[in-house]
Amino acid sequence: MPQQAENSGFKGPRAHKFCRCCFADSGQRAVNPDVMLKFDHITHGRFHTQTLEMQQMLHRSLQTTSERKRYSHSEYNGLGNLMHFLLRDGILTKSARSEYAIQLQTWPYPPGWPRLQSPVHHLSSYKMSHHARWIVIIPALLLNWLKREHIRPRFWDQAKNHEKDSIELIIETTAAIAKSTTVLMGTRVSRRDRYLKGNIIYRARYLFNQLCLLAAVTSTGSSGASHAGTPGVQVIDESVLQDGVVDDSGRALQYQNDTLRPNIHVAVHFPEFAEEYALPVNCNTLTGENLHRYFKTRVYETNYSNVEKILLMKVNFQETMRLLLQNAFQHDDPELTSEMLALYQQCPTLFNTVLSRTDRNEMDALLDNEDHEMEIDQSADSNHLRPAAINRIPTKSVVATHPINDGNRIPTRSGDLNTTSTWRGHLRLAYQYGYGKPAQYPSLFENRPIQWSRKSGFTDRESNDRFTFRTGDFVRFKRDNQTLFGRVDHIFVLDNDKDRHIFTVLTLIKRTKTRHKLRDLEIMEETEDAVVVGVPAIRPVRLYMIPVRGVGIIWVNWDVHAL
Repeated sequence: MPQQAENSGFKGPRAHKFCRCCFADSGQRAVNPDVMLKFDHITHGRFHTQTLEMQQMLHRSLQTTSERKRYSHSEYNGLGNLMHFLLRDGILTKSARSEYAIQLQTWPYPPGWPRLQSPVHHLSSYKMSHHARWIVIIPALLLNWLKREHIRPRFWDQAKNHEKDSIELIIETTAAIAKSTTVLMGTRVSRRDRYLKGNIIYRARYLFNQLCLLAAVTSTGSSGASHAGTPGVQVIDESVLQDGVVDDSGRALQYQNDTLRPNIHVAVHFPEFAEEYALPVNCNTLTGENLHRYFKTRVYETNYSNVEKILLMKVNFQETMRLLLQNAFQHDDPELTSEMLALYQQCPTLFNTVLSRTDRNEMDALLDNEDHEMEIDQSADSNHLRPAAINRIPTKSVVATHPINDGNRIPTRSGDLNTTSTWRGHLRLAYQYGYGKPAQYPSLFENRPIQWSRKSGFTDRESNDRFTFRTGDFVRFKRDNQTLFGRVDHIFVLDNDKDRHIFTVLTLIKRTKTRHKLRDLEIMEETEDAVVVGVPAIRPVRLYMIPVRGVGIIWVNWDVHAL
């Protein structure tokens, strides 16, 4: 960012020597994008001793300290943002964009993640956290949805000269970007990924450059991408990148410039920063840069005395209101939470100054799906606190069948005549392994109603995080000292002789030890076996597994730090 470069005593990204870590110049950027990704920063690097000597030659008032690189800008607001614009404006047809927006709205998201606004109209207003979520979601979405008719004909024809199929190239690029972002922004990095960090980062940017050059060629209609250009990068503002505003020649120039941005080149230096700061995510030194615009507006509401204190108090109030309206204090202060939610329902415009548009959309969705939660304390153990069944299903709506009851309708009462020995056997095992009951407990099932629910939740003692699972989610659980995986099919509460517990019906998912060739993620397989487990058996982990047409269930274990 220009401000970071200025604070470090260097020129900005449009300068001839634009990088704070090496002497790569803009003339090399105009020759070949790959040159910048393979630049010899060891021989031509800006090292601390040399930079310190140069700064000591300056006037003392101009001396500044250097800054760490900020990965969130290069990966989220840089590479991820550019890839999203490229997909929307340079690859998809006009009709496919609308279909893509619908797919993005209906596609299954990781548990607890809010949905993204339509990229057709709101992409320019995405925050870094939105780009982070999109990076994780998009590879599987494209793998399941993208077809030849969604791609611009000229892009498809030009990509025929490439060694890979167009669809495979697009999916592989998004997967490589997600993998690179995981390595740089994840809270955990495997030993293998750390060893191959340089190759992972380079591959993502190399594939992105290939797509940009293909889009540039198809926008101009020329036979090949031109490597000639001015020393400086002429960047088109994102706000004008809308349909009909930038002509084809302007888009071609934009796509070529995207391959030459400093955010792309900076990847050369990431492995060195990772060696210095351990996890690269530790390099995020300022996560509140989005407050600049907010401060510039709110400062006029002060009397210019103790401005910093007043502005921070405003931010504190804003964040408190956001957390309060999103039920963060529903257990600590339930009365205040309910009163503020009622006030928001009566007068939502009152909160426009403290809630962003995205926050307001999330609040509206939260209120539309307000949950009725009933805590079952008897199902708690030392690690699973405040277990609850959420959103009760009316008895008349319980009509589903399931293999756990030998294909019969799931019972509405524990003494139903349609309950089979298979159902009772699985239920007794859940009592035994989940709640420590003796074998064959209970010896007799009372004819009590079974409460079926759409969700269940508990608070993890170690992290103090609240975990909520709904039907269709995937969970990790323990049984006979084995770690297993399952899909949540049904959730119910059973009261037997005043012994009330929460149970979850799962379809077992087994690991195949095979990985998808494009996404390098493990493919899971659904089995015909089903089990019933109690709350203590479920691990406090949010799994993101997605059924993909023609592939199976893909386990997306990419982890990013969403600002």
